[in-house]
Amino acid sequence: MSVVLARGLGPSLMGDFSFVLWTFRTLEAVASLGLPLALVRYSADALARGEPALARGIIGVLLRWQLASVSIVAAATVALALALAPPDLRWPLVIGAVGLIPVTVESLFMKATYGAQRYDLTARVSAIKTALLLAISTAAVVMGAGLTGIVLGQALGTVLSGTLQVRRALSLYPRQAGEVAPAVRDELGRFVVSLSLVRVLETLVWDRSEIFFLKLWVLPQEIAFYSLAVGLASRAMIVPAIFVGALLPALASLLGAGDDGEFRRLYRASLRSVALVGAPVAAVSAGLAPALIHVLYGEAYAPVAWLYRLLVAVGLLGVARDVAWAGLRAAGDRRSMLTATAVTAALDLGLAALLVRPWGTAGAVVANTVAQVTVSLWAFAALKRMTGSGLPFGDFLRIGVAAALALLATSVAASAAYGLSSLLLGAAAGLATYLGACLVLGAVSARDWNILIASGRRMASPRARA
Repeated sequence: MSVVLARGLGPSLMGDFSFVLWTFRTLEAVASLGLPLALVRYSADALARGEPALARGIIGVLLRWQLASVSIVAAATVALALALAPPDLRWPLVIGAVGLIPVTVESLFMKATYGAQRYDLTARVSAIKTALLLAISTAAVVMGAGLTGIVLGQALGTVLSGTLQVRRALSLYPRQAGEVAPAVRDELGRFVVSLSLVRVLETLVWDRSEIFFLKLWVLPQEIAFYSLAVGLASRAMIVPAIFVGALLPALASLLGAGDDGEFRRLYRASLRSVALVGAPVAAVSAGLAPALIHVLYGEAYAPVAWLYRLLVAVGLLGVARDVAWAGLRAAGDRRSMLTATAVTAALDLGLAALLVRPWGTAGAVVANTVAQVTVSLWAFAALKRMTGSGLPFGDFLRIGVAAALALLATSVAASAAYGLSSLLLGAAAGLATYLGACLVLGAVSARDWNILIASGRRMASPRARA
């Protein structure tokens, strides 16, 4: 979608659209608070203890809290947009504020399917939503509908996908909700409050808060370059992030069953899997960045390439940090997560305020990188102290050497020209180098091959195709 929008809108208008999107994401974090993540933890815990009616009751409680929260945020945003927003952004912001209601409800019920560990249902709805939003955005660009038309179309598409998500999620739980005891409700409220603070502070660190300062001091196209680089880096990490998506309910279930040893084993295995899958993606895409940006977006977006090379490595660290974050949330941690995100949010905003004006996008990258490295190290240390779960340093070293060789091979192979053939040659060289280095260094085991083969057979089965 970013390719369609970037080419259709141009760097300047794409910068305005990136600012609007950042505003919506920030408002969504404020409106949803920690409610979706709390639902994953407590529904998974209740299901693991054989209490599905209680899990259904928790969904009802959190839905009421969610609707109250998002209504307040949406109403306040509409009022501020009508009073203060510039004319060209006023109606996109108003429509987006109203659209927060279906967005947050959809997110909450998506987490209900996570709590039941039924990711197949979410995958089906997500596939429909992706195709629908892409079609709507393409049509809006072709018709010249501008920001207002794009935002309106995406809001209507979210209403449809949200309706499907709610129906799918509720089919996993009993129709009759169990009573949520006052003690459970109080515990749920305390967890939500602390997690909400963490969630909002996380948004400041991880979700491009630097864009606020870029909007103040640089041209709109610079916002577009930075936003595209950050967005591409996060999209590049989709595959390793799959490992993280399933972790919170799985880890919460293990703790609910009292299996601390399996908790630690799963944590280390997940970190290794994230690194093993994410490192070649980061290395090869970084080597291909100049050619890739040229092919996808055109020469006007050339500055995105060097920003992406820096941010994709930070993105891989962020996915590994999310593994530790899932462990802390499953363990019910509050203090370390809140402290870590508060400190790093202040660090990120402070550095952005100091560095963006003189250095532009380079200052934004420095601020975000320092904050993300700090909060990641904090998360690893906190989980180690709480559960005794350590890091697989040996695996990290072997995978890192293989990724460095892959980056070198990709850069050399793709340096001759900018085109599809150059991309294919560079990708082939990088992936072959990574695989060979992993085999030589022992980063890939026989068990990994068995898992890969078994997964491939499962994906190719008639049932999976259906």
